[in-house]
Amino acid sequence: MEISINISKRKKSIWDNPIIALFMKMIISPIIFVCAILTVVFVEGYGFVKHKIFGIKERTVKYSAPIFMENKNFKLIKEHILGGIEEYKIATDFLFSIADYDDEIEIFKVINDNKKTELDGEFLTGFYVDLKNEILLQRIKYTSKGEPTSELIVFDPNTGKVNVCEEIGIFELYKFDKEKNVILGGNKIDDIRIKIKASA
Repeated sequence: MEISINISKRKKSIWDNPIIALFMKMIISPIIFVCAILTVVFVEGYGFVKHKIFGIKERTVKYSAPIFMENKNFKLIKEHILGGIEEYKIATDFLFSIADYDDEIEIFKVINDNKKTELDGEFLTGFYVDLKNEILLQRIKYTSKGEPTSELIVFDPNTGKVNVCEEIGIFELYKFDKEKNVILGGNKIDDIRIKIKASA
């Protein structure tokens, strides 16, 4: 598989202007405060009416573990990361280096519930592209200097083997354009385009 990478600066948004951002905070802060108070009043009132007046009891719902991939050979489960836990430090370091606090980025640890694979215990982003007999994924790791980075990998769902295509760096991959064979991604500052060519 041949890969070429193109990195470009992101265009500045109107919201990056500090004056506009301050103005919006002054307008939105009181609205958020009022909505928060109304929400608390509504939720507490609803709970009181539901439980005390009508006597409706809470139901306990059990959720199954989110399955990342399952076939006749493997059952891989997503263990979502929690901040502040040393075991997840690599994932949180990567997350904080590519995202603002309000960005939603899926990062999880792969837990194996069947035969051993080379993905066991690895941290991945939510990037997942199924290409018939192989799956493109983004794996998070540390560089030799101890800094977070990521790499584009190919996982073989039949054998459980992983091949590294290319180190990507501090970028989140979020879209694959099948027509152009291009992976799109970005971080706080730059966009990334990865062109993929099938090897001969």
